[in-house]
Amino acid sequence: MRTTQSREYLHSDPALNCDTIARLKHFLSGFLLVAVLLLTTIPLPGQTKDATLSAKDHARLRREAAHRPRRIIQNFDGNDATFQPKSGPLPQALLNIFLSGLENTQVDSVFYCTHWSFSTVIHRSKIATVLTSKTAHPSLTNSCVAELIAMGTDPLEVVGDFCRQHDLEFFCSFRMNDIHDGAVDPSGKLVYPHLFSEFKRDHPEYL
Repeated sequence: MRTTQSREYLHSDPALNCDTIARLKHFLSGFLLVAVLLLTTIPLPGQTKDATLSAKDHARLRREAAHRPRRIIQNFDGNDATFQPKSGPLPQALLNIFLSGLENTQVDSVFYCTHWSFSTVIHRSKIATVLTSKTAHPSLTNSCVAELIAMGTDPLEVVGDFCRQHDLEFFCSFRMNDIHDGAVDPSGKLVYPHLFSEFKRDHPEYL
């Protein structure tokens, strides 16, 4: 049976493991609820206080969104920003890889993932570990994350702006159970050590 480095932190008592997982799920549920409330009650740049949503308006918009027709949902793993070669100036070079050309098609929604292995991300963050390196792994040679951040933006903002400009529904997707950081080769060596976030290193009790 394959093992991962992170499993060494698990307690040998299954009951305690279940209790730890339950507490972590409770914490994450509360965190996500707070995030949703903040995102729907705090004015966005350019909005006034009067532009915030009431609870009634928020419930109405949720119902409308839940039943919105979606002919095609285009999902991206964010690998365009890290793996794929870029041609031309940024940020347009990032859009040219997958997104440019989706406007005025049957694609109604775009799901874009900027997160790997819980708390390793390719967008600006004050909390998560931001993956900007081009040398931490061979797959990052073509990464444009550092360049975009230096320009005052990031892949998440670039893609989100594109979707707004072309009236495409946009979601930032989140991999809740991604364990790429725990993958090991036959010798037991981590395959993607650069994805093992500082949060996981600092809080092994959550694993």
